[in-house]
Formats: sequence, structure tokens, C-alpha cells
Amino acid sequence: MVVDDHSKRLLGAVLKDNDVLQENVTPHPSPVIEGINTHRGEQSLEAMYLLMPTSQNVERIIADFSNGHKRYGGAHLFFIDGLPEPLLNHLVNSPAEPFLRACQDLYVNFAALEQRVFSIRSPAFFFSMYAPHKDVPASTFTPRKADAAQMSPMQVAVKGVRERLDNDMRFMAKSASRSPDRLFALLK
Repeated sequence: MVVDDHSKRLLGAVLKDNDVLQENVTPHPSPVIEGINTHRGEQSLEAMYLLMPTSQNVERIIADFSNGHKRYGGAHLFFIDGLPEPLLNHLVNSPAEPFLRACQDLYVNFAALEQRVFSIRSPAFFFSMYAPHKDVPASTFTPRKADAAQMSPMQVAVKGVRERLDNDMRFMAKSASRSPDRLFALLK
């Protein structure tokens, strides 16, 4: 498994390295979780990449399979947010394309603090919400909350702390609700 620093932190919040080892993700005793920005030797095994969809990570994936290098037998790519179309096009039109076995957007870019509690970990969001002189652009945090709400099989409560967010939060709750058995409540 190849991760970047951000996805390693997200993964570490829910799994320990031993938990991954117990799932038999590799048949031999080698480092199971490798950093994408560290030196990695060539292996014949296929690798699973769990990464943020950034241009740097896409370039690193391409570098793993170009210029005569074949770092792994193949690549299964999982991005924790949606991969933008230009980056996807760059990836599939690169020397790495023949080695790509899967490419999937997971939309799990939030930290699971407890079973029913998540955080989008945006320090600027706190100041935006509680600073009296700032307007809060709800569109900047709505997609990540919607992703988290969609992943949860339980009820999701979205709490808006300012009245001007009320309509944006209600819109987010409606758009995230794709199945009638989930309840999205807006609390004041």
C-alpha cells in the first residue's frame, strides 16, 4: 500500500499498521504501508495507492512507471477525494497507463473521530464561523460534509451556527440525501 502523508493520517485514525498486516495484503514480510515520497524498491507485486488527488501525487505515480522504471507489477489507484478531469487525462495519457489496473474516487476526505463523529479538519473554518466580520462561503465545506453524510448509514445531523448558513445547509442536506431511509436534520 502506497500512501501520502494526508491519507496516512486519515488511515491511521481508523487502522493501525498491524490491522493492515492481519488482512494479508502482502504475501511476504515487507513494509506494507509505504510513503509515496520515500524511496521504494522495485517489486513484482501490484500496489494499492491511497492518495489525495494532487498533481504532485499523479506525477509520482507516473514516475513509478516511466523512464524504464516499473516500481510495481501494476497500480490500483484510490483517491480520497474526486480526481479532477485534467489530472485523470494526464494519468491515462502517460507511460503509466498500461500498468493502471483500477482508478476510483472514494470521497473519504474526513477524519473519523468516533463511530458517529467526523471532522473535515479545516482550521480556517472555525474562524470563519465565529468571526463576526466575515461571511462564510458554505460552498467551501459543503461537498466534504455531504461526502461524509453519504458514507454514514446512520442519521446525520448538520448543525448550522449562523442563520445565514441555514439555506446552504438545508440545500446540502437535501442534495446529500440519496436514499429515503436516511434522515438529515438541520438544528439551530
